[in-house]
Amino acid sequence: MELHVSAISSEGENLSSLEPMPVHLSSSNEASFRCMTSLDSVREVFMQACIRNEDGLILCDSGPVSLRDDDWTCLSSCGTFGSGWPAYRLLCCMRDCENGWTLCFDVKERSDSTSLLTYVRAVRSCVRPASDEKPDDGGECALSDRSTEEPVSPAPEDVLDC
Repeated sequence: MELHVSAISSEGENLSSLEPMPVHLSSSNEASFRCMTSLDSVREVFMQACIRNEDGLILCDSGPVSLRDDDWTCLSSCGTFGSGWPAYRLLCCMRDCENGWTLCFDVKERSDSTSLLTYVRAVRSCVRPASDEKPDDGGECALSDRSTEEPVSPAPEDVLDC
């Protein structure tokens, strides 16, 4: 499997593409990829990531992800800059795909309005199929005893207000 990451403008122009990176999941079915891709442009920039199997078929595609999307979570903020604004914020946005894949984008946003895509993380979760057959993509994954996945919301004290 390979992870493909790119930054594109609102007009569809490819601003940055990383070389495809092999996906090797840890024992907890996670993989983290350091990107260090600048998201600075006079135009709106979208990030996009997809995971392809050995045959080139797409297993997961995030679709375009913008810093203007509403589903970014502030993980932390550090220092202050001038009028009390944080020197930078660490933001995360997650996109769920079919087949139990989730792609997470980690961005460092600085007070001077520059942003840097620091990491893309891939997480694979599996649930036991109705019968004892393997998952449809043939991949190995930890099987859960639950027949359906339920979303988990963070506790209010775990959410930071940046």
